[in-house]
This record gives sequence, structure tokens and C-alpha cells, in this order.
Amino acid sequence: MRLPLIDLLKVIASQVIVLHHLVSYGPLSDHLHAVFPRFSEGLYHYGRWAPQVFLVVSGFLFARVYAPGGVWAGGALWQAWKQRYLRLVLPYGAALLFAVGAAAIVRPWLGNDPGLPPVPTWKLWWTHVLLVQNILHLESLSAGVWYIAIDFQLFLLMSVLLWLGRRWPAASLSLVALGMAASMVGFNRDDTLDDWAIYFFGSYGLGAMAYWLGKSRSRSSRWELAGVGALVAVALSLHFRGRLVLACGVAASLYFSGAWGSRPPGIVAYLSRISYALFLIHYPIVLLANRVCVQCEIQRPAAIALCALATWLASLLAAALFHHWIESPCIRSVSRSEKI
Repeated sequence: MRLPLIDLLKVIASQVIVLHHLVSYGPLSDHLHAVFPRFSEGLYHYGRWAPQVFLVVSGFLFARVYAPGGVWAGGALWQAWKQRYLRLVLPYGAALLFAVGAAAIVRPWLGNDPGLPPVPTWKLWWTHVLLVQNILHLESLSAGVWYIAIDFQLFLLMSVLLWLGRRWPAASLSLVALGMAASMVGFNRDDTLDDWAIYFFGSYGLGAMAYWLGKSRSRSSRWELAGVGALVAVALSLHFRGRLVLACGVAASLYFSGAWGSRPPGIVAYLSRISYALFLIHYPIVLLANRVCVQCEIQRPAAIALCALATWLASLLAAALFHHWIESPCIRSVSRSEKI
């Protein structure tokens, strides 16, 4: 049985994010850096690139679900936006409650640790529900929630571009290509814009292009593929970015793999299915693990490694439970099921 690349990419990226946060927050991260310095430093610096995988995959799946022919086919924009918002925010809201609760439990032990989220206020709650906390430069109540806001912004931006060019596929692809060019050559070079979709649209667009061009494989698509390659080359020559190289590699692998076919082996399929749940729920587990680390005064390398491994496994278990009891019912409550 051929292994669908999308599932494998989602599994790897989600696990890397968990490990990245293990070496980023709390006293446990300090111990890991002291005991396993090179491994921890690598995860800390390069683990931040993992969301690029999800950006490309999300763009690929957007194209497959909402514009398989290169034009908008998702019905009324408002309805599509509502479905996407609910699909993201219903489980995300539940996960925020767990994160806030875990922070309250560990705060007496961790004190003013910079990895702790702030005590929530009504303003913080509402800005998180509306996915605008980073735009308003407010602190986040959980790790990684910036990505959920960006994902929704990208969905809005891509759907509008495709809707504007809905009468002609060439017009749709041209608008997407212009957005990618603006992102790669301009906006993505300014890190102060990383709260906005246009900063990440280059990676998201690469995923969509991988689907459209991979599905077509016509002579004209070869020229379009060359154009995308030229755009990436120009962007990297102006400002080399490792995360953009990774996004290109993921998009290229999707283009050549025919990733929309076949079913994956069971374990990979399951870990892929709970990847969003893992993304949402692992941070409270990391916080609680840090309390155990402090309370038990863990110092020995073997104990530190065991604590990190137990935290990783506990995160997977929590993700499975969260997916079964919270995420899946939330998905079923949305009228149209879509899995990006």
C-alpha cells in the first residue's frame, strides 16, 4: 500500500511542534538544553519551521476541496467562511480552557516563568475567539494559537482571490500568483508583518499550485511550473530564507507524489487524523509536566529524558482523547465536513 505523503507530513510536523515546545517552555526545557544541548538547540531553532509544512499542506487541500479546477467552487463565500471558522474555533476554544486551567495549576510552582500565559481577562478571551489577539499585539493564552488565526486569514484571502477570478481559471491562477509574488518578494521579508496572512501566502500558494499543476501536467502547466520556480529563485536571491526552502521542498514533494491518492497505513492515518488535536492540547500537558519537574526536583539526565518522553506520550494520549470526545463532535456539528 502506497503511503500518502500528506498524512506523513502532518504526522512529522505535528510531532516536531510538540518537541519544539518541550525545549521552549519552563524548567524542563532548561534541563533538556543543559543535558542535550545540541539536540535541544536544533529543535528550538529549526522546530519553528514546522508550521511551514502545515501551510503548504493547507494550501494544497484548499485547492483540492474548494477549487479543484483552478476556480472557486465552494459556493457562497460567507457559508464557506463560517464553516472554516467553526471547524477551527470550536475545538480551539475548548483547548484554550485546558491551557488556562493548566496555567492556573502550575503558576504557584513556576511563578513568573516567561513560558506561562497571562491570567485571562474578558478582553483576552474575546480577542482569541475572534482570532485577532496577535493583530492587537496581546499575549496568547496558549502556544501556537497564532497559527490558527493565520490559517483562517489565509482561507479568507485565497477564497476571495479565487472568487474574483471565478469566471476564468487563468485569471484565478494569475491572482494567486500575484499574491505569492507580493508575499515572497515583499511582505515575507518584513518580520513585523508576521501577524498577517500576506506574510505567509507564498507558502500557502505553493501548496495550492502543487495541486493544480500536479493535477494538470499539461504543456502549459510546465511553463507555469517554471514560472513558480523562477519566482522562488528571485525571492531567495533577494533574501535567503530556510523556511521558504522547506516550503518549496514540501510543495515539490506533493507535486511529484500524486498525494491525493491511496489510503495510508493505520497508525499514520490515525496520527494524521489527531494532528490538529495534538497541536491544540499538547501545551497544557507540557505545562503540567513542568510542574512535575519542579515539584520532584528532577535533575539526573536519565530522569529528565524519561520526563520528556512521558510528556510526549501523554500529549499523544491527550490528543487521542481530545479528538474523540471534543474535536470529532465539533466537526459533526458543522453542517459541511471539510478536512484541511
